[in-house]
Amino acid sequence: MTESSLEFQALRNRGLTHLQDLSGELWTDYNLHDPGVTLLEALVYGLTDIGYRLDFPIADLLAGPDGLDLAALGLLRPERALPCRPATADDIRAALLDALPEVDDVWVRPVTGRRSEPTGLIDIYLSPREELAVEPGGALLARARSAFQAIRNTGEDADRVEFARTVRCRLHVALEVDRQRSPERIVADVYERCAGLLHAGPRAVPFDELRRTERPLDEVFEGPLGRSGVYSSRRLARGAPAIRPIDLGTRAPQSFFRAVGEVEGVRVVRHLAVEPIDAPANDGDTRPVVLSLCDAGSGTAGDRIVLTSRGRRLDVDDARVAGHRRRIAVERARAMRLVQDAATVRATPAAGYRDVAAYTLVQHHLPTAYGVDREGLPRSAGRAARERARQLRGFLLLAEQPLADTLAQLADVRRLFAAAGTTRSYASAGELGELLPATERDLCSAAGMAAAVFARDDVVERRGRVLDYLLALYGEQFSQNSLTTFDLYCSPGERSAAVVARREGFLLDIEMMTRDRGGAADLALAEPAEDPPRAHGVGGFARRIARLLDVHAAAPWQWLGLVLAEHDLEPGEPGDGLAGLERETAAIARTFDALVQLTEDGAGESLADLVASVREVGLLPAGALDPRMLVSGIDIARFRLAQLGGGWQLFLELGPDELDEGMRSWAVLGVFAGRDAGIRAANRLRRALVALSRASEGLHVVEHILLRARQPETRDLSTLAASALQLTVVMPGWTPRLARSDFRQLVAETVRLNCPAHVLARCVWFDDIENLLDFEICHAVWRDALAAYLAATELEDDAAAELDARARDVQRLLGLGPDLIS
Repeated sequence: MTESSLEFQALRNRGLTHLQDLSGELWTDYNLHDPGVTLLEALVYGLTDIGYRLDFPIADLLAGPDGLDLAALGLLRPERALPCRPATADDIRAALLDALPEVDDVWVRPVTGRRSEPTGLIDIYLSPREELAVEPGGALLARARSAFQAIRNTGEDADRVEFARTVRCRLHVALEVDRQRSPERIVADVYERCAGLLHAGPRAVPFDELRRTERPLDEVFEGPLGRSGVYSSRRLARGAPAIRPIDLGTRAPQSFFRAVGEVEGVRVVRHLAVEPIDAPANDGDTRPVVLSLCDAGSGTAGDRIVLTSRGRRLDVDDARVAGHRRRIAVERARAMRLVQDAATVRATPAAGYRDVAAYTLVQHHLPTAYGVDREGLPRSAGRAARERARQLRGFLLLAEQPLADTLAQLADVRRLFAAAGTTRSYASAGELGELLPATERDLCSAAGMAAAVFARDDVVERRGRVLDYLLALYGEQFSQNSLTTFDLYCSPGERSAAVVARREGFLLDIEMMTRDRGGAADLALAEPAEDPPRAHGVGGFARRIARLLDVHAAAPWQWLGLVLAEHDLEPGEPGDGLAGLERETAAIARTFDALVQLTEDGAGESLADLVASVREVGLLPAGALDPRMLVSGIDIARFRLAQLGGGWQLFLELGPDELDEGMRSWAVLGVFAGRDAGIRAANRLRRALVALSRASEGLHVVEHILLRARQPETRDLSTLAASALQLTVVMPGWTPRLARSDFRQLVAETVRLNCPAHVLARCVWFDDIENLLDFEICHAVWRDALAAYLAATELEDDAAAELDARARDVQRLLGLGPDLIS
């Protein structure tokens, strides 16, 4: 449809042409006075009103009474959608500068192996701001290690976190100055200018400055997002001037003269020299060198700082110079690291709420003589006239309902395109007359329209198209074709809703699924954190894999091997937890009443409530559990009821008999007073077993690089490259899905496709709960030891030895070779 085709005259002409084709010689009067033409024009007016509302700005249609809710629509603001995780050395440098305001600069150096192979390790060196130092050096290094853990990617780690080597320098200066300015202020400015030329870390561009320049958003958010602004790649690459102690000599470079000459109050620079105090190190120290000017108040400033005015030497107070210098440095540091809101770069799109669903009946626009307008017929009208008016209203309702539905759907666009929460693809498609004024609803039957609308509402296909479009905005797709094949926990009637729910969950986590897809776990966390990017100590890679496979990404303090034990259950032998076992015979088969239907079980939603409700009816007692029940009990089609005497006996098919392949084994679960009670008990048991299986299905990601030796005598980075860039995904193997070889193949393929390209991944399944629990205990102890090691202000040999011992336990349980720690 074109814009002109929705105009009143164009629609009227099309309507008349269609009427002429249908009526032929039966209707020949198409003038304005004809009632049929009047009705046509009224309906055309309603269509033009719809066309007018369809032309509203998209932002207005998506806005609700409270404005535009981008999060509910599955849309991310530019500052959340465009930045990336730190990937390069410059990115890591910028992120650490942003996280550590006490640091002036950061150096990041990759560590290579014997043949210059990448190892995934980096060395980090810090240059602290002495004027902002409020904590011991060891505490700052510990915070730097913690800051790196929050931003690191899978397969990466920091080997050394140390301070850069400082070479102290002394400034000699002779200046002719004006008397209008304090000599101490002039000297303080001179020190700051020269110190900045010796070394000054990169400065973040504040968000408000970016907003004024109106740069493209993809240039503004080209790397990791900081709290104080954006560190551009150009500024990071520029770095500090390449000045070394041996380059200074007895006279400062020309740039120093220009900088000092620009200081307010300086008229002539007579002499300027920067003299290194510390000799260059010859002990193989490879740390970066930072040139630092000694404090002006060192007691010898009188010999090094000479200020004259009109031939007269001025006195300079060293203490006042030092005070001015500290104040200037603090103010400059705070201005460079001022926490700002990135949302100021671009405002939220303007949108105004419009009540597009407000509908006025077309019949209310008809002449009063028709008797169907707001006033209706007068009280004096006879019964025949009222019946004719009612009949006309009924005919018009066939046109009124689609018009009202269209406007309701238009108003419902913000829910239709919502990231989650919509239960139908056409959420506003209601019963006949539902969207019309209450006085008109007596003309229709609700049942007919409800059946016609909802029976044809393919929510998976239609809602799926919307979600696919929203995911495509971020370059993602989530078809779930393979995953649906292994959807053992949903009945056929539940699978449609499950597919939509999984896709909505993927979209709600889209920021993590895209930007943090390669993110590693924050190893410095020993307890759950409230900050979402660091929540649960689980990395973005593990969370993405878990979302794609519909399992849990287990946190360090969440043990999958304890799920059954938390509910007083443990793996047992065949027959445990059952009233009895019977092999199928013809006599037993004849007693079966029918298949048990999937119904509401009346139990709670939490796993504890489900287990308690099952035990109320005598099923799933505490103690040993037949392992076959987890596999068979999730399928409602395996349950049977048989009427025996005055009760109903509940059976569960456990599978082919191990003694006779032609027979099947049936578990006798219990006897119930009525058939409905047996059906309800079977449904409760099924849902409890499904919940137990789902709670047990999770994964742990172990990065081999983290298991490396930390003790100096066993630390050999030259042999680390062959095995460091690897990881192991650990999962249980006894649940119904994870016990299947074809699903394990899907898991391995999903891990491989989503793992960073330079990291080799493998999967390990623990079929025995005790073995998994041993691993999880050792893994948790190792994580605690590593968190303590990273948080220590002094890295002691005893802590390193303890960490290496715990790492060897994890390595042994995963079957890894001794090349990581030896």
